[in-house]
Amino acid sequence: MFNIRIKIADIAGKVKFSSHEAGIVTPSGKVKLPEEFYAFSGGEEKLSYQARLLHLHSEDEADKHWLALSRQLTDKLKIVEAGERWVGRGIERHWIVSSNYGSFTEAADFLRGAKATVEAEYRYRTEVESGIFTIYPEMPGGLVTLTTERGMELHSGKTLRLESPDGIVFSQAPVGETFHWEHREDLTFKGIIELRPGEKGLLVIAEMPLEEYLASVNSSEMSALSPVEFLKAQTLAARGTVAATIGCHHYGEPFHLCNGDHCQCFYGSGRLESRSEQAAEETAGQVLLYQGIIADTRYAKTCGGFTETYDRVWENYNPGYLPEKYDGKRQEKLTNAEKYIQENPHCWCNPKYHPYPEYYKYAEPWFRWEKEFYIDTLTDLVELKTGKKIGTVKRLVPLERGVSGRITRLRIEGEREVEICGELNIRRVLSDSHLPSSCFLVEETSGKIRLKGAGWGHGVGMCQMGALNMAISGKSCEEILRHYYPGTGITKFF
Repeated sequence: MFNIRIKIADIAGKVKFSSHEAGIVTPSGKVKLPEEFYAFSGGEEKLSYQARLLHLHSEDEADKHWLALSRQLTDKLKIVEAGERWVGRGIERHWIVSSNYGSFTEAADFLRGAKATVEAEYRYRTEVESGIFTIYPEMPGGLVTLTTERGMELHSGKTLRLESPDGIVFSQAPVGETFHWEHREDLTFKGIIELRPGEKGLLVIAEMPLEEYLASVNSSEMSALSPVEFLKAQTLAARGTVAATIGCHHYGEPFHLCNGDHCQCFYGSGRLESRSEQAAEETAGQVLLYQGIIADTRYAKTCGGFTETYDRVWENYNPGYLPEKYDGKRQEKLTNAEKYIQENPHCWCNPKYHPYPEYYKYAEPWFRWEKEFYIDTLTDLVELKTGKKIGTVKRLVPLERGVSGRITRLRIEGEREVEICGELNIRRVLSDSHLPSSCFLVEETSGKIRLKGAGWGHGVGMCQMGALNMAISGKSCEEILRHYYPGTGITKFF
């Protein structure tokens, strides 16, 4: 088993922690801390930034894309192999990147210019796959300071590692940042809490054995009251995501994953129940293999009836274990997205046919949902989110949909127009935070635009609410996984 490092927050100002037996881990022993203490980061951290233009799945594919780029770009770019792989098991990943920018703005300016010169056939992919990564120095430049409530200094250093046998409570930790359920709550973490300077202020990282992390993930992503067979399936899917993507999601950063929807929800040991631990123990070290490699077992909250293929959400890669799939007992294909969105398909995640337990009633409205905008409000929102003034919004025009009905290219028309690529980008542009999904139809009324939508999340892989209802109906963990990841088999790997 190996330790996993998870970013919990990068937060400005003082942060309150509490624990009965917390101490700072030093080479000479443990320095005890009071039951309550505060932490903040002072001094500038010297960060640099890396711009990722494309994310690819083989060296041959990287070479092909490289040859299609102009000399103007290749002089500034390089191909790197990303992530940590186990020989013969991990998925090969290559990125085309440009490094060592002194600010986020410099890296963003480079990406903007680079994407404008890429050939049309690659432009969609760069919109979906490009990104900017923070490169932290091995030795932080700033300091972390611990104080009492009244401000008396307890300790300071470039990186502080704290631990307590009972866990450390992070008061009012941010949860679900940028999403529609964003809030703050007290979270408890066992293992090591590492504090170091971050981009915004204090960078908080939890470090613990992989299996302890997974026991919490299954009950952070979903409720610990769920049937054990579902929690086992959730744990296997979460372990596969870690194993297949470790070192990729946060390339060059001092942690493997974050604790939000970008990676996997992880809210500490406070979410643990006996079923959480049972699910982790009974599947310990197991992953799903597909043709000899660890399957990248993605999942989302509610597919809405049809699951999406990987290549319509992320990079140009389409593994056989993540096919388009009707989430029901029989199989069919989506032929008319707009008609389907207004229907009530007899699928596993439909609460009409498979009522959600009381502890999941909050998710019922996301199987089918509506969002309405006044035209003026939508016009302001599009300008804010895109940085482009297109004038009063007149129409939203879906240009491409995935196999689940999710829109992957959307044109927004005003006096001018702007095109948005990628389901997540579309969800961000049309909401203060995020739309539940990009699977929607557009209705125009006097002075308003109404979206009627289906599902919550990207829709790739396991539908969590569908899998939950399969377990409630008596399906085993193995049956659930075969349904969502066909062609895979469970293997003891770690």
